[in-house]
Amino acid sequence: MADELEEVMQRTNADLSGLEETSEGDRLWFEARPKRNFRLREATAHERSVGTHSDHVLVCQVEPGTRARLPVIVSDMVDVDRAPEAMCAAIFEHITADSSEPGILWELRKRMRSKFWKLSKKVKH
Repeated sequence: MADELEEVMQRTNADLSGLEETSEGDRLWFEARPKRNFRLREATAHERSVGTHSDHVLVCQVEPGTRARLPVIVSDMVDVDRAPEAMCAAIFEHITADSSEPGILWELRKRMRSKFWKLSKKVKH
């Protein structure tokens, strides 16, 4: 029993370490690009190891320090390192289009739309 518990704790610590590295990478990316709300990137080895069957991840920055990651499948023809904001936003809208009932995706879509509305209102005035 003690051996099983030790094994679970080691896997959990490895998962947390991978998550922290991934999160820090996304934080630095958005910090260097303060006008971006979305990032399309390849899934990390850690993300693939915890059950994500997608090779790519769409990262949504809800606010500085708060990000959500959605696994996505994109064509090999898309240069994910150069994916423009509009393309990423369109992918986000497509993924969350069926989120009409309260839940995680519904809440994320609501927050991101609220953020866009505030940003567009600032630009108009």
